[in-house]
Amino acid sequence: MTDTFSGLTTLHSPLIKTNLYSNLKSWLEWSFLSLGEYSNEILSEEGSFGLDPSGTVLNNVSPTTYEGLGGSWVWQSGLTTPSGVDKPVICSGIYINGDFVGSGDTGIYEHTLDFNKGRVIFKNNVSGYEVKAEYSWPHINIQSADSESFRVVMEDLWSSYSDFDNKPNNNIPKNRRIYLPTIFIGIRNSSPTGFSLGGGKIFHHEIIMHVMADNPITRDQIVDALSYQSDRTIVLYNHGTAPQCFNFDGSLADGRLEYPQLKESYPWSRMRITDIKTVVPESQIGIYRGNVHFKTEVLMYGL
Repeated sequence: MTDTFSGLTTLHSPLIKTNLYSNLKSWLEWSFLSLGEYSNEILSEEGSFGLDPSGTVLNNVSPTTYEGLGGSWVWQSGLTTPSGVDKPVICSGIYINGDFVGSGDTGIYEHTLDFNKGRVIFKNNVSGYEVKAEYSWPHINIQSADSESFRVVMEDLWSSYSDFDNKPNNNIPKNRRIYLPTIFIGIRNSSPTGFSLGGGKIFHHEIIMHVMADNPITRDQIVDALSYQSDRTIVLYNHGTAPQCFNFDGSLADGRLEYPQLKESYPWSRMRITDIKTVVPESQIGIYRGNVHFKTEVLMYGL
């Protein structure tokens, strides 16, 4: 028996909680997108919210930054969507005064497509131009309950409902805006139990999905969808060895894999979902909340 920590070679590789959060987020995003829960913004079509001329017109929020709708942009192209639902549009560049500029082009209009935050970052000052893009944005946002956004919801912005919006806004940084509906994933108490005489442990976690929406129907639909997932087992991928989907600037990383390929190519463990229950707190200033509580069991060998 060793005198040091078991099951670890370094403290800095993703451990159980990190892997669990990454898998829950990927699973939820892929599942909702597969149901067609996104909007396509296409040139010449009226955009979401009836925007004129369309949601393709990006909002100039700084000399180098133009934002689209939603908290992020869809990048998964391999989705199987319901019959009659168009595939998502994966942004590949922007239009400057009607001329297309690809994301890999250089020059005065060189730019980065930040899929993580649904925006375009230019290398140079291009303030005042008409910038358009074709893209898709998810209806349901997935974040961590440890994020600044969740802290903003719970502490700072209850008195200002205008900050909860999917539209671009020049006055509020994106990291402090809340895009409804959102599911905030909270991973709380953990307890390991022995698995067998040969070794291994089962780690039990308590999960809270904080659902927030701007109307009770959407809140109830999301809560019900989550509550249907009891007593199912999900294959988990290894976040530490799998290729990353995004670069540091939110652009798409080379070698990225979509959720089904991550599970197939980088399997890590399995997660069983049990004991789901829902709680619906009172709504506040037009924000409708629902909490979905459940437990997970993750088997870890070699511990």
